[in-house]
Amino acid sequence: WPFGALRPYAYDVIVADPPWLFEIYSDKGAKKAPQGQYACMDIEAIKALPVNRLARANCWLFLWTSAPLLDRAFDVLGAWRFRYVSRVAWRKTTVNAKVRVGPGYIARTMHEDVLIARLGNPAYRKALPSLFDGLAREHSRKPEVFYSHVEAFTPNAFRLDLFSRASRPGWDVFGDEVGKFDGEAA
Repeated sequence: WPFGALRPYAYDVIVADPPWLFEIYSDKGAKKAPQGQYACMDIEAIKALPVNRLARANCWLFLWTSAPLLDRAFDVLGAWRFRYVSRVAWRKTTVNAKVRVGPGYIARTMHEDVLIARLGNPAYRKALPSLFDGLAREHSRKPEVFYSHVEAFTPNAFRLDLFSRASRPGWDVFGDEVGKFDGEAA
């Protein structure tokens, strides 16, 4: 069981931000790549995780990905036995509320995708916005507004933030970097 003290078959909602191993084209990009920030996993190791065994019979999965890894993210959904149903996108903004333009080989990144998948027929209260703005901060740190949307979408759910970097009230959290952003301003 790779998930420590997490309870099997306990969650109505799972948010996962796997430590994707990103292919870099030169050593110049190594510092900005995920593997320059934290320990990463190759796609086969991510797919092998028994994430479906964390889920209740009716469960939502929110899988963070980026454009270069989109095809692999769909492979992960299948390996975890979740069925893709939709996606939302985080448009990254600066402290001055301007769109942040990041790096990119083919297209400069201004957003990050979240694939939405499910097991069974999970309930929800109201539809999510397909696009939301949120402050871009440290590498891979997700915006608090995303978690607010998920909580409004699934009130009274048992929620898990897998590969989390921050503790969060009302959520179980798991990952190598849990607590990394605790106590820092949202």
